[in-house]
Amino acid sequence: MEQFRAINQNKMRIDVKDKLTGKAAYGADLYMEGMLYAKGVQSRHPHARIRGIDASAALSLPGVACVLTAKDMPGDKVIGEEVQDQFVFSDDRVLGRGDVVALAVAETMELAHQAAALVKVDYEILPAVLDMWEAIDHEQVINPNYPRNICSECHAGIGNVETALAAADAVVDEHYETCLQEHAYIEPEAVLAIPGPREGGVTVKGCLQNIFMPRLSITRCLKIPMNKVTIIAVTSGGSFGGKLESPEVMAVRAALAAIRTGRPVKYVLTREESVEQSYKRHPFSFHVKAGATRDGKITGIYMDSRADGGAYTNMSPGVIFKGVSLGSGPYLIENTYAHSIAVFTNNAVCGSFRGFGNPQAIFARECCLTELAEKLGMSPYLFRRQNILKRGDISGTGQLMDFHDVGALDVLDKVAEALGFEDKYWRYKQENVGKSIRRGAGLSLSHRGNSIGTGLLDVGRAYVEVEADASVLVSIGLTEIGQGLHTVMCQIAAEALGIDADRVSINPADSSRSPVTGACIASRGTIIGGSAVVNAAERIKRILKEAIAKKYTVEADAVVFDNGNFLFGGQSLTFEESVSVCYLCGMTPAANGTYVVPELPFDEKTGEGDTFYQFTYSCIGAEVEVDTCTGQTRVIKVAAAHDIGRAINPKMAMGQMQGGAVMAQGYSLTENLAYNSGKIGHSNFDEYKLPTMLDVSEVIPIIVENPDERGPFGARSLGEPSFDPGAGAFINAVNQALGELGKVRSLPADPERIISLAEAEGCR
Repeated sequence: MEQFRAINQNKMRIDVKDKLTGKAAYGADLYMEGMLYAKGVQSRHPHARIRGIDASAALSLPGVACVLTAKDMPGDKVIGEEVQDQFVFSDDRVLGRGDVVALAVAETMELAHQAAALVKVDYEILPAVLDMWEAIDHEQVINPNYPRNICSECHAGIGNVETALAAADAVVDEHYETCLQEHAYIEPEAVLAIPGPREGGVTVKGCLQNIFMPRLSITRCLKIPMNKVTIIAVTSGGSFGGKLESPEVMAVRAALAAIRTGRPVKYVLTREESVEQSYKRHPFSFHVKAGATRDGKITGIYMDSRADGGAYTNMSPGVIFKGVSLGSGPYLIENTYAHSIAVFTNNAVCGSFRGFGNPQAIFARECCLTELAEKLGMSPYLFRRQNILKRGDISGTGQLMDFHDVGALDVLDKVAEALGFEDKYWRYKQENVGKSIRRGAGLSLSHRGNSIGTGLLDVGRAYVEVEADASVLVSIGLTEIGQGLHTVMCQIAAEALGIDADRVSINPADSSRSPVTGACIASRGTIIGGSAVVNAAERIKRILKEAIAKKYTVEADAVVFDNGNFLFGGQSLTFEESVSVCYLCGMTPAANGTYVVPELPFDEKTGEGDTFYQFTYSCIGAEVEVDTCTGQTRVIKVAAAHDIGRAINPKMAMGQMQGGAVMAQGYSLTENLAYNSGKIGHSNFDEYKLPTMLDVSEVIPIIVENPDERGPFGARSLGEPSFDPGAGAFINAVNQALGELGKVRSLPADPERIISLAEAEGCR
């Protein structure tokens, strides 16, 4: 059995003491002497023309420093990840209720709120496009660059689906819908902008998931050279993707205010503002058809979907591509076709959210496959097992899966065993008949493409320096947002250098210290960031070998590194001794590390090819009890198995598995924003129903390790995969419990939805 020094170990998180003692400073805790406070003026209309803004009453208040609008922007007025089309301040129109028209800046938070309330905006109400099915070719064009209101379109597949479905002995042809979801992080967005430290520059600190996009946006919008813009991520109270976009636009506004006033400016959202202004999970509508032979072989699967992205492009192209490219799942299916369109509407703007389009597609597919198994009279578990993808098979996009062990069968079997699925599935099928309180068991299987994926350059960079006392300092731009990434980076650096993890420290994510390495997104943190750290460590070891060669007059290639020691000519130096030699020789044991994901061959026209460089395989199973009279669902037990290649930190990995499953429970069963007419009805947690400790049952985390040579020390990613298959599991369990009462095919399966099914069958 392979032995490791720093990884595959349950190391304590490096930030745990500060968080437990209250020492950690979150975004809202930031304070500077003499700072001002900012408050946004938010639109209350989904679509309107701005005829004028009158800030005179606000500016007349003593202590109000300024009121900023789009007219105050010295550079670009828009930002965006792929397409720059989101206004920092709405200029001539507002395109959604979350748009911000102006920013009031004052001496106190209370005064800033008072000033914002006094800003008068003259609106001309315009027709709002709120139905994504009516949006395409609607007479009301939302984005002038997209006259058909189509944001993005993509497809993928192999074989001939129509022929395959026509030849099938059983076919399921259904529609499925997912809903908006709020990120629900415990800490609303907060940033602090500070003039300097370089003349004409600005520093922004805050709860940021990405430090490089805010820097780029500030450079574009405020015309400040990038070398004078510093972005620093502080302790974050959760993100799940939500603190990519919302704090970015806040950073630009706050930076403008800080430069205009010459003073630090703090900008913190209330919970209601956070819910109304931040990005949501894309709601999808799916049409799915799947067919199989009478003995259970899947012949083909067809998935057509439409996603509502709101008024801005943001991440919609990537979100729908993720769902399309992974739509057929970890199954050997010779005929597949997936197609998706993202449309512009005046609804809530959608963007990055843990899973990034994959959970929606998994939900639709996994519910459809369970219905197909039922139609054949087969166990959903054995049906999946019969069609499972294995090493050497072709994926649903034509990618040859011969580069790692495909762990789909392992995770499926582990979950079925942990739940006792086969026994419970057939037993509940008999026991539920005629009862008002019923039980069900459900499974959902998925694979996750790690890294950004085909078509975009994905580069990880890190800087690692060995100090004179042989301690190690890592600088990386990937942020710690509660997932334990910085702890994992320290463990990877330690393992690569052959030292103990407690000898490695890491800087906060700081754009002035860290080379550009992209955002902490796309399940890329461990594999991309970790690989860059390993690369830096390899370069450092080469420097140490060259220093030893210089001092002892040997060839550098003759020096062998072995678990922290350097061996040469019958001699041995410890890591500490080697570092000392390096410094005495006038050499520096420090290096930038770079990792570039190889280019993937994918044909966008045909929709065939390699979509991702690495995959994580996941399965979640759920056992539930449904009261058909009250509509309440009680979760009895959950099992979650994930093939993560190699667990860098097993205890943290299990925490991710449990957290992802619980988040999926809320998405599946309770979370409802009550969105209507372009307005969010539940903008605080008193009405938006998140799972509490009383709702969560036993969650059994199961680590499966099939080391993957494409990840550092064999690791695969876990953050998003831990959530991905959850909705399919919970809804399949609920649907088995409902039985003859019907099926839930729209999220969430909340009490109202379940009661409506029961009432439709006259069974309450």
